[in-house]
Amino acid sequence: STQSTWGSATRETNMKPTAEFLGEHGFDCLSYHRHESKFATAGQDLLIWDINRTRPIHTFNWDDDLINVCKYNLSETHLLGCCFRDRSVCLFDSRAQTALQKVVLANRCNAFCWNPMNPAEFACASDDTNTYIFDCRNLGKAKTVLNGHGAAVVSLDYSPTGRELVTGSFDKSARLWSVVHGHTMGVERDIYTTKRMQRVWCVSWMLDNTFVLTGSDDCNLRLWKAYAHKPLKKLSNKEAQTLEYNEKLKDRYKAFPEIRRIARQRPLPKHIQKINRTRKVANRTFNDRADRAQAAGQKRPQKPSFRREAVLRVVE
Repeated sequence: STQSTWGSATRETNMKPTAEFLGEHGFDCLSYHRHESKFATAGQDLLIWDINRTRPIHTFNWDDDLINVCKYNLSETHLLGCCFRDRSVCLFDSRAQTALQKVVLANRCNAFCWNPMNPAEFACASDDTNTYIFDCRNLGKAKTVLNGHGAAVVSLDYSPTGRELVTGSFDKSARLWSVVHGHTMGVERDIYTTKRMQRVWCVSWMLDNTFVLTGSDDCNLRLWKAYAHKPLKKLSNKEAQTLEYNEKLKDRYKAFPEIRRIARQRPLPKHIQKINRTRKVANRTFNDRADRAQAAGQKRPQKPSFRREAVLRVVE
């Protein structure tokens, strides 16, 4: 496979690449180094390239498995995170030219993203409808679980602040999550979907923290506000004070049932409503079964922990 680079300072219609890089196998993903003139490609192997050379300068792999995602860490720029097709996630050190750790998950990882504000934290989008956030210093269990999608999660991206995530899924929706420090379950802040929106393959949170981009199967690229309730125009002092006062009121009375119900209310499509109803029935059935077992003098069964069951083993 061939990889090419183009210049961006010209308006010519028939542009020719300024450089081409020939590999032995196909490329599934590409990630640029933040400071140096290097980039990484994923495929049969993890290859590190230099812009000024036509051959890779380093080659990494683990057990000869295919790699479908690779990402450079934005702060610790020598760290690389990769997702293998055998349901594992591996961390590589390009400076020491070695593999660091590998964690094998229960389901395949479809997307990978580093936290821009916390170099030790990364998120994985999984086939089991969950998104898992790990700390690379402790891969034995997930740090936080984002549970709410009704189908496989295939894309994700962090906000520039590192406190929120956007995920895209096969349930035809994109969801925004607030990741609260110290909490094991993420909070679903908002859900974006339309009648004609199909499976969401890619999402991106813009660096000005104002918009979110989604790309779906219906051949549409959609631009959403990152905060749907905030106006885009420049506010006067009085308008800004009013908006801030309203936010303080909502935060003060958020524990009231009426306020909580209004804040959580979303006009959802029928297929997502059906998924939510099915989950409620499953949870109610499990609780009824647990109550009957406890009434019979048996040990009350516990719900499975997504944090621990998501990880099968950690390989050093």
